Amino acid sequence: MIIVVTHTISNPAEFWAAAQRELPNLPAGIKIHQVMPNKEGTLATCVWQGNDVAHLTAYLEEKTGAYAKNVYMAVEVANGMNVPGAK
Repeated sequence: MIIVVTHTISNPAEFWAAAQRELPNLPAGIKIHQVMPNKEGTLATCVWQGNDVAHLTAYLEEKTGAYAKNVYMAVEVANGMNVPGAK
C-alpha cells in the first residue's frame, strides 16, 4: 500500500535529526520512496509504502509525533499516476 504523509513540522531540527537517525533502520513492512521538504524544513510531503496506514502511523507518531503534525492518506493506486509499484 502506498501512503502519502504530510508533515507540518514544529521543530525542524529535532524532526530532521529523527529522520536521519531512523530512515536507515526502518522496520519490516515500511519503505520510504520520496521525501520532499520545503526550503525551511517546516513542511514535507513523503511517499511511503507500508502494510497499512495504522502500522505506518504507529511508527511515525512514535518517532516524529513530538515534532510534527502528520496527516496520512492511503493512495488509490488504480486512479494514480506514476505511483511507485503501480502496474
